[in-house]
Amino acid sequence: MKKSLVLFLAVLIFPRSTYAQEPFYSNTHMGENYKIFLTEKLLLEYIVYKFKTRVEFEKMDDSKKKYIKTSGWRLANCSKSTIDGKLIPAIPRYGSERGLPNLIREICGDGF
Repeated sequence: MKKSLVLFLAVLIFPRSTYAQEPFYSNTHMGENYKIFLTEKLLLEYIVYKFKTRVEFEKMDDSKKKYIKTSGWRLANCSKSTIDGKLIPAIPRYGSERGLPNLIREICGDGF
């Protein structure tokens, strides 16, 4: 009984990590297809997550060159809908905001 209780508490206390196999966002920009993956997600506080993303780029021309870029650790606050302190809009207004609403939903879930 005590062992199962200790195991249960350890699961609750230690941060959890997730690894995505499916992209949460994909698009094409200036002749390159790209896919964005959430590679790691750790719960820091009740609604604050630390996460990393990976982007896979692939040229659409005959070369089919592919390269991967991994981000450093970033912070997402689900109650404020922010990533690294910047507010994430529900609908992207600019090209640089594409994929960010999908990212905050992937991290926090659809309820936020």
